[in-house]
Amino acid sequence: MSSLWQWYVSNLSRLEPLHPLLYERIIAAIVPMAGLGRENHVIEFFKDYLRQNPMPRDVIKLSLEKLKINSRMKGATLTPTLGLNCRLV
Repeated sequence: MSSLWQWYVSNLSRLEPLHPLLYERIIAAIVPMAGLGRENHVIEFFKDYLRQNPMPRDVIKLSLEKLKINSRMKGATLTPTLGLNCRLV
């Protein structure tokens, strides 16, 4: 899954111009799985991202909640929060 997260980050400039609904579906599909094992990095990435582009805020919050669930199922523990009432503990 590490290559999937790297693909998302490296292709972000090509994904953002897509129709908002399509781009949100990409976020919702990738983040919950590709973020496993790098949860803190993904959270920090989206903190910075949302400062510049608040449009996909809801789908990012939802995706990070799904990431939290997947991480718990995998047995990981998380401590930071995104500041979106989406506490990851």
